Amino acid sequence: MGGDAGKDIFEPRSTALFERWIRLAVAACPGHHFSKPTLDRIVLVEGHGVEGDAHAGGFVRHRYLARREPLLHNLRRVHLVPSELFATLLEAGFEVSAGDLGENINTTGLDLERKRSSAALLIDA
Repeated sequence: MGGDAGKDIFEPRSTALFERWIRLAVAACPGHHFSKPTLDRIVLVEGHGVEGDAHAGGFVRHRYLARREPLLHNLRRVHLVPSELFATLLEAGFEVSAGDLGENINTTGLDLERKRSSAALLIDA
């Protein structure tokens, strides 16, 4: 792994156990854009977020907030979106797929709305 020592590398898999709660899509983008391209893998860095993603880092990265409070603690280093949302949006007339909402990881079978914001998730690599 060389340069990835001390980092968690997340590569989507298709095993039945894994699919119960993690979807097969990850995304990242170094620029501030609404959507992110899907990738084969992302690298999660503890205390930083997704390596190479515009929202990673210790301080808030959203341009609007960063201008007003540049030292505000970053609480959104890794963005998760439930893939079940895509079907709901499609019913409302919006065709959305992985990365279109700026998320880093699409989950499935994991009720993100009921998870405490302080909950830790173990993401198997």
